[in-house]
Amino acid sequence: MTDDFPPVIDGSLGSCDQFFALLLAYLRGLNLTVATRLLIVADGAAWIWRRVPGLLKSLGLKNDQVQQLIDFWHAVEYLSKIAESKSLTGARKTYWLKIQKKRLLRGEIGTVMEELESLIGSRPTKTQKTWLNYFITHGLTHRRMDYSLSRNHHMPMEAGHRERHSKSD
Repeated sequence: MTDDFPPVIDGSLGSCDQFFALLLAYLRGLNLTVATRLLIVADGAAWIWRRVPGLLKSLGLKNDQVQQLIDFWHAVEYLSKIAESKSLTGARKTYWLKIQKKRLLRGEIGTVMEELESLIGSRPTKTQKTWLNYFITHGLTHRRMDYSLSRNHHMPMEAGHRERHSKSD
């Protein structure tokens, strides 16, 4: 990402397939085959991630050119839901979230998973299982939570990227 190439933010009111056709046409126009890196950032919606492999194949991109990433603040939202579901509130919740965010930023998804499983316990609710599976699927299986890699390449970690600076980052 460079200062002279601002991101394009677009929207579509059509179907998922129409959106991906529009995205494919736009990305082809950029001649991405010569790009060093392409970062795809989205939330955890299955309809998006099911279409990404076909998009990348149509663009003729190699795996080492592409990083797929779950929007960081979307992942943090799920962490917050898990904390609340286990009655973490106030300072305890704030501290717990701060630690998990730091772990995510350092690429420690395995440690985050251990913490989630420990917090949720052996008898998770159906909703807690869904949230845990979100981290298993996107964090462990597909490596879409490797925020340290994105940071090392000076790439954004969220859709609609805006700079965030804080001492805790």
